[in-house]
Amino acid sequence: MKNSRVKIKDEVIGSFEAVKYGNGFQIRFDLEEETRDGVDLVMYNYINVDALIKSQVKSAYIKQFYPTYDKELACINNGGAGYEEYQKVRADAEALCKELGL
Repeated sequence: MKNSRVKIKDEVIGSFEAVKYGNGFQIRFDLEEETRDGVDLVMYNYINVDALIKSQVKSAYIKQFYPTYDKELACINNGGAGYEEYQKVRADAEALCKELGL
């Protein structure tokens, strides 16, 4: 999902943010700086998880591309370019977990 927040003056933007969100955490990634109507913003994609646990983070990341298990299985079983894209999503999920230290 895509969202934004106001950028704090002189803030250095990293590659991700993990912030407490309700009873869980919101992991923000693909951070990009943007200015709209004179306001500096940080644009980002995000996932919400109950805990900073590798399996939850990977699962939540993959579900943003394949929201149901059936869609995930179809991509795997169909092979070809769809399977290659699926493998890239899994690798990106793993890389995010590594950046988070999980």
